[in-house]
Amino acid sequence: MRIPALSVIVAVILGASVVVWQNISASRGGVAAPAGAVSASMSPLQRTVKASGDWFGDVGRVVARRGDIMTENARLQEKVSDLEGQNMRLSRLRRENEELRKLLAMRKLPGGKQVAAEIISYDATDFARRVTLSVGSSSGVRPKDVVYCAQGLVGQVTQVAPLTCVVTLLIDRDGRAGAMTSRTFAKGVV
Repeated sequence: MRIPALSVIVAVILGASVVVWQNISASRGGVAAPAGAVSASMSPLQRTVKASGDWFGDVGRVVARRGDIMTENARLQEKVSDLEGQNMRLSRLRRENEELRKLLAMRKLPGGKQVAAEIISYDATDFARRVTLSVGSSSGVRPKDVVYCAQGLVGQVTQVAPLTCVVTLLIDRDGRAGAMTSRTFAKGVV
């Protein structure tokens, strides 16, 4: 199929006149109608292409920074682990502080000296409940001394070594303590 020569001539003349019209408008500092129409029709396509380009650029930057992100993630996980450890330590210290404050608030028992100690071992069997404390005869501990904490009576010293002592707890089947009621002053063994 051949295009008639007249159609080609009309298309060339029409194209040339649009180019001349565009050049005249450009020389006067304005935008010609054909350029404005093309610009307006291309604007949505340009925005779509630009948005796609921006998205691919962002993806490229993230992929390029993947190593940095993984390093930062590992650093932050280590920091979280450290903070969890500090939090547990601080909770333990807070409980210990509360316990010590309760001990300070207790009235002093008559006829003896108070010695602070830590539990260094716990012996719990079906027949015995005993703890070993970090103080002994070198700290003034003697057999049958009373052992108490902020909550009350714990037990009695049953064995003493120079640096340690063994305490039989009240919950031991052989553990006993003398007691007196505050209302009637009745005495007994608990």
